[in-house]
Amino acid sequence: MSPGTHIRELGLWMHSSWRKWTCLINPPVVLLPRVLRKIKEDRATAVLLSALNWTGQSWFPDLIQMLVDYPLLLPQRQSLLFLPFQPTAYHPLWKYLHLTAWTLPETVIKQQTFQKKMLTSCWPHGERPPRSGTQAPGRPGYAGVLKEVHVPFQLL
Repeated sequence: MSPGTHIRELGLWMHSSWRKWTCLINPPVVLLPRVLRKIKEDRATAVLLSALNWTGQSWFPDLIQMLVDYPLLLPQRQSLLFLPFQPTAYHPLWKYLHLTAWTLPETVIKQQTFQKKMLTSCWPHGERPPRSGTQAPGRPGYAGVLKEVHVPFQLL
């Protein structure tokens, strides 16, 4: 299967309604903004799998804003990451990629309920912001910050 096959298949799914499905999605990074927009538009329930915690990317605030539960940091195992164009081959960077499951909503009510249950916190005084957009802000173990509240990872 060629690398473009998966992208073409996802393109076909982008024209269907996702509302009645619970979607498990692991899109290429370049399609993340489009997938997040589709989840919002269709008010779909989705679990987005991503090996990246890129807080500096344009789509990251949307991802954090859409959460309905704490992101789940999966164990770091070679068998969890395959190459999309060669499903029998492990990803060569598996040691450096942390696969995360982000539960995304079907309703704004679920987002608001989740946001209310988080504890209020803020950026620690005196600390400098991270230099790289791929580092999580704040202390290790946090996916990001939403409305001045740290969003911690849950471990599987």
